Amino acid sequence: MRQILEYFKIAFFNLKANKMRTFLTMLGIIIGIGSVVVVVSSGMGVKKSLESEVSSLVGSYVDIYAQTDDITLNDDDFEAISKIPHVTGLGRQYSTRNASVETSSKYFKAQVTYESANFQEYNRAKLVQGRFFTEDEEERAAAVCIIDEEDAKAIFGHKSVIGYKLDVTIINTTEEYVIVGVREHKGAGLDGLLYGISGSQERTVTLEVPFNTVLEKCVPEHLVDTFTGGSVSLLVDDMENGPEVGKKAMNLLNKRHHVVEKDKGFSYYEMSFLTETVSSTLLIVTLLISFIAAIALLVGGIGVMNIMLVTVTERTKEIGIRKALGARTNSVMLQFLIESGVIALVGGTIGLVGGYTLSVVGCAIVSKLVGSFHIAPDFNPFFILGTMVFSMGIGIFFGVIPARKAAKLTPVDALRHK
Repeated sequence: MRQILEYFKIAFFNLKANKMRTFLTMLGIIIGIGSVVVVVSSGMGVKKSLESEVSSLVGSYVDIYAQTDDITLNDDDFEAISKIPHVTGLGRQYSTRNASVETSSKYFKAQVTYESANFQEYNRAKLVQGRFFTEDEEERAAAVCIIDEEDAKAIFGHKSVIGYKLDVTIINTTEEYVIVGVREHKGAGLDGLLYGISGSQERTVTLEVPFNTVLEKCVPEHLVDTFTGGSVSLLVDDMENGPEVGKKAMNLLNKRHHVVEKDKGFSYYEMSFLTETVSSTLLIVTLLISFIAAIALLVGGIGVMNIMLVTVTERTKEIGIRKALGARTNSVMLQFLIESGVIALVGGTIGLVGGYTLSVVGCAIVSKLVGSFHIAPDFNPFFILGTMVFSMGIGIFFGVIPARKAAKLTPVDALRHK
């Protein structure tokens, strides 16, 4: 152990003795490790942020629907599927773009989401002012609404709009709605990705209103069954349980309604696949870019091997003296392996610190530019440890050839070298 510590001291002494040459040797390792750290940490940070955004965007719920118009859900069906494990409640949520918002001086097209009172918490943005509409308000079809904070600013010139009134037209029926809540603005980036981005530059405001309000005041009587008959949303405790809940609910309802042909019974729709698709795609891209960045490590490793070959040549007489004094072949080889490993370890440390700094700064800049969601680099302690081990491993791997060359020198040949 004492001998190994001595070899480390010699290695650091030689690094200090040739500072410029050592730095140029380590440069490839620094760039390689730094690039990998930036790509992996930033990529995983983006992956986490997008997963969070998509999760909040799609909500933790599963839509169950009948594939034909002749099947209607009843209270017994609702009670049966509400007992499925991981189901926390039932709700309904629909959306229409056939709407508009009007004040005394302004007019906007609108996208109105009409939903059950217990569905509001599954929306994609937090409530920053006011409150949710209540189950009582939904039951008596109260004309209340929740609005996006940026839309509130566009309509009224400011965001403090609790208690303000809007003339809202939904399916050709106009009603005066009172604003009871204001949502945090989440940006249109992921909305556009999921639902499509209109070529029109005209602003479309978004509102949420109670389900029964639209059903009773806006939907023609002959269309009511299409809104209430064969569909319901199951609220689940975690989006990961969505597929399991969907399958169980579909099978249970098909069995209760004696469905023989599956394409004429119930089906389900859950969007956890979107999160999985985003995650897997980002993971593939991150690994691909990391592989490209790792090429710099190969270049850096070759640089270490090259400089160690030069070092062996310069220190041939030293090797001869050591072997003449009884140094074993393995000891000489170990000394040069430690020296090459130290070069890579120091370079890797500098690359790690530099990569960490660039990741933090880069993610902060991107978050500022994008604005719709926050990106923070994801640093895993095991990844950092693995990076350091890998860095030292690069040096040792590429130092094997120079070390073996040094170890195989005979004392006579080494001392004869000029």
